[in-house]
Amino acid sequence: PETDASLLKKPEKLLAGLDRGGPPPAPGAPRRRGSMPVPYKHQLRRAQAIDELDWPPQASSSGSSDSLGSGEAGPTQKDGIFKVMLVGESGVGKSTLAGTFGGLQGDSAHEPENPEDTYERRITVDKEEVTLVVYDIWEQGDAGGWLRDHCLQTGDAFLIVFSVTDRRSFSKVPETLLRLRAGRPHHDLPVILVGNKSDLARSREVSLEEGRHLAGTLSCKHIETSAALHHNTRELFEGAVRQIRLRRGRGRAG
Repeated sequence: PETDASLLKKPEKLLAGLDRGGPPPAPGAPRRRGSMPVPYKHQLRRAQAIDELDWPPQASSSGSSDSLGSGEAGPTQKDGIFKVMLVGESGVGKSTLAGTFGGLQGDSAHEPENPEDTYERRITVDKEEVTLVVYDIWEQGDAGGWLRDHCLQTGDAFLIVFSVTDRRSFSKVPETLLRLRAGRPHHDLPVILVGNKSDLARSREVSLEEGRHLAGTLSCKHIETSAALHHNTRELFEGAVRQIRLRRGRGRAG
């Protein structure tokens, strides 16, 4: 069998498999790639409001009322590939969250100096295995906004990350969401507002209640995380999978 290193030398093979929905990679260590798949060719559609009842039941063991617990979601495509985009201002912890998902270790209080931009791994959510690909490419040398446009057309779900220690990043959330929805008109986009760095209580500038209120106003979901402590990070990515499943189920039903 090919190793991860050999796959990195053959990006066209792996990316072709992603675009055609081919067989998923075998379980194992997360794969990290330095490029992103060719975007799907589909019509742009507009996002609609997300009903709060669609959010999975909360887990009592997480210590957060915003945790994405287990529970039944809509029907799913077996062995599907789910693509999640991390978006938001610089310095809010997007790369650290992505690295946490990818299994990286280290001081998560700061952004990695040389982060990967894409992480892929097989995970089990509600007893069904999926391939989840997390992209951290929102700001990487984005001359002319090409990468951001690619994000808009490729993502199945979007995590708008802000830092609870940086009110400016919080104030930029509505603008970012507007751009997402304008880029995908008529599309029921799963969007989650992520208040990161919740462990830095003494530096907090945005309260939990403010985050919840903004999410309700914008018809999004909300969760607080700490990449440094790995708090609610698993719940975040599992919740994104459930939201994608729910939208796919609605699409088939419609």
